[in-house]
Amino acid sequence: MQVCLDFLMSKYYTHFEIGVNTWRYPLNFTKKFLFFFDHILPFPLMFIMFYLWYRRFDGNGWMASFVLALPFVWGYVVPGIGTNLLKLWRFEGKGRIGNFYWHHGFMYAGPLALLLYTTFGDGPVSTTQIITIILCTGGMQGLLSSQHDIMAVKAGTLIIDNPPGRAGKSAEEIVNYMSPLYFFLLGSMYASGCIYAYGFFVTGKMQTAGGFSYLLLVGLTLMAVVPSVPYLLAIALHNKRNRPSSRLSPDHT
Repeated sequence: MQVCLDFLMSKYYTHFEIGVNTWRYPLNFTKKFLFFFDHILPFPLMFIMFYLWYRRFDGNGWMASFVLALPFVWGYVVPGIGTNLLKLWRFEGKGRIGNFYWHHGFMYAGPLALLLYTTFGDGPVSTTQIITIILCTGGMQGLLSSQHDIMAVKAGTLIIDNPPGRAGKSAEEIVNYMSPLYFFLLGSMYASGCIYAYGFFVTGKMQTAGGFSYLLLVGLTLMAVVPSVPYLLAIALHNKRNRPSSRLSPDHT
């Protein structure tokens, strides 16, 4: 009887964990949730977030555009390199450009803008508030994106090529290998770039296309480089430790 129950749970159910609590969902529900979250929600959410940011800063379209443009551009550049060039992970399903989705920028723009919206308040006015915005945005991004990827790995829509993945480990082990730290740094750098832009567009009233392009380049560099360094270092160190020795053993001398 227990064998039958275990088989049914593994076949039709998935789960994710937060602390000591575990929620179990039918696998069919997980796939439907991921389809809605990844393929439908990003489009209306992007326009909703533009409206909310526009209202928050009294019609400042430069700031509202920036908080969406930064993750939108990042969502094509970095995942495009990671999936199609470095082959570190890939997505399965329809609507792909190589190994990632054609609407990948939309998938990051709305959700990241929403997380920042919940922490930003009326703007950073003190060092404590700046640190709080950065840490809270990074923390929420690290938690939520990691849980999303665990569900995606279980559903088979995300394949991650890392040491736990190649060893056939569980979805939790595969994702938690580096994803929580990576996404925490990603959210933190996104918040940092937007705080820097806030000083130009809102506080300084410097609203030019040239300034927008400069700030976009700065933010994109932060989001691309800082989270990637520990990720790539971990992979390099693992490969170095597991590289076969070229020296002959005493038995062959």
